[in-house]
Amino acid sequence: MGTDRQPDAQDIRKLVGFLPRLYPEEKQSLAQWVGGGRGEDGTLLMPWPQYIEEVEAFFDLVREQGCWLDYEYVPEESAELLSTDSGVSNAGIPEIQKMLTYVLRGERFCDGFWEAMIRDCHVRRILERLAEIEHEGFPESRAR
Repeated sequence: MGTDRQPDAQDIRKLVGFLPRLYPEEKQSLAQWVGGGRGEDGTLLMPWPQYIEEVEAFFDLVREQGCWLDYEYVPEESAELLSTDSGVSNAGIPEIQKMLTYVLRGERFCDGFWEAMIRDCHVRRILERLAEIEHEGFPESRAR
């Protein structure tokens, strides 16, 4: 893994609490694309997303809690897990850590990655799986 602290039920509840914020009944724009065009020297400037508060808050929480990060994840394996229904629906905490790390770090390499992961419901499926894990009786606390 990459962290000494493993998530507990409270960590799960905090993340699952983002389901209605990231997936409200009425669709919302997740980001406004800004920038682009040409610089004064003629250099092509690529646009980038400015995410809404809920998106930033979600990924800040994932990063700040630390217990969701797997520093030894393999991006290709995490992408494969995320790409199949069974990969997510059968995921345990270690697999969820890999997927959340993949989604979090993806924005570094591809502007708009978070928007795509949320819009295509990958984040929703992870959060719904976490809700199932908690409902199945995830312990209130774990030995640290």
